[in-house]
Amino acid sequence: MPEQAATGFGGLLRLLRAEAGLTQEELAGALGHFTDLRDAVAVRGPSRALADGLTGRATILLNLGRAAEASGEAQQSLSVAREVGYPVGEALALFTLSRIAGATGNPRGAVRLARQAGQIPAGIPGSMARLCSSQLIFALIDAGDLATAEDVCATALAQSREAGDVWNLAGLLPQMVMLDLWEGRAAQAAACLREVFQLAAGGR
Repeated sequence: MPEQAATGFGGLLRLLRAEAGLTQEELAGALGHFTDLRDAVAVRGPSRALADGLTGRATILLNLGRAAEASGEAQQSLSVAREVGYPVGEALALFTLSRIAGATGNPRGAVRLARQAGQIPAGIPGSMARLCSSQLIFALIDAGDLATAEDVCATALAQSREAGDVWNLAGLLPQMVMLDLWEGRAAQAAACLREVFQLAAGGR
């Protein structure tokens, strides 16, 4: 995990990019890092940095299989973000709570929380809204609502292409491939796969 504090939406993106490849030792180190961040800023009371530190801890705890603790940290982050008027932090906490709900067998809860994260009206980067859409798609698929998942995915893909949002595009395309294959649309799935390969090769 990076030595620098992962704060805000950019910090969450860096954490999400890194988390899949982290070893248990690295996850433990990252947890210590976010614990230090949380404790350092908590003495000053509620703040954006405190909300970010709590969300960072929640993300790492989820990766360590400690979902109950992760939920507690994310709930606290949500409360802090709302108290200090931090829309990005509120969306980050809801996004994280949706991931936790999905990981603990609550797909309907994951759908509800992902929708809430994507509906924060002010101060949210477009890339954050598209990331929330990606989480919503996962939750909808898990809940068995493939038609709605496809609609959300198509909209988020169009928005990502228009914005040149390569990072979210790379996550959304495999989701559309799965949806196309489940619906028997082999040609459309192949087209999405070609776009994935182009992105991987730096073709965009």
